[in-house]
Amino acid sequence: MTLLTPPLGVAAADSDLPDRERIHHSYEARGHGASVEVSGIAGPVEIETTNDDVADVNVVRSAPTHADLECGKIEIENTPKRLRISSESLCPIVRGQQRVMLKLPRRVDVNLQNIAGDVRIGPTEGMVRLEASLGMSPSPRCARG
Repeated sequence: MTLLTPPLGVAAADSDLPDRERIHHSYEARGHGASVEVSGIAGPVEIETTNDDVADVNVVRSAPTHADLECGKIEIENTPKRLRISSESLCPIVRGQQRVMLKLPRRVDVNLQNIAGDVRIGPTEGMVRLEASLGMSPSPRCARG
């Protein structure tokens, strides 16, 4: 399945706020039955798919000030069959945003929940579930790939 929206590219990087944190991790994600969950992201999520067995995670958190950046964090949990990426608010008011870019094996299942930004997903052989996206919805143009 391919979900298509306009590319996020450079425009997304240009929208980062002044204070930033970059997170990069790679995890092994093997075969059918593996899943990736992304939730609570205040910004775009872009997923590129590959034929590899590695999940490459890149997250940019940004905020107007360092104090604002400290009001949130990204939680990444990894087990042999599940990768979970979520944001956590540590203050009553959070003025930050995130940008999530993933390279995932085509065969993994993808579950996206509460994404406040555009979503772009490359061709996948796994199940894709999208709940409560406030960005551009890819649902009008879906194609089997």
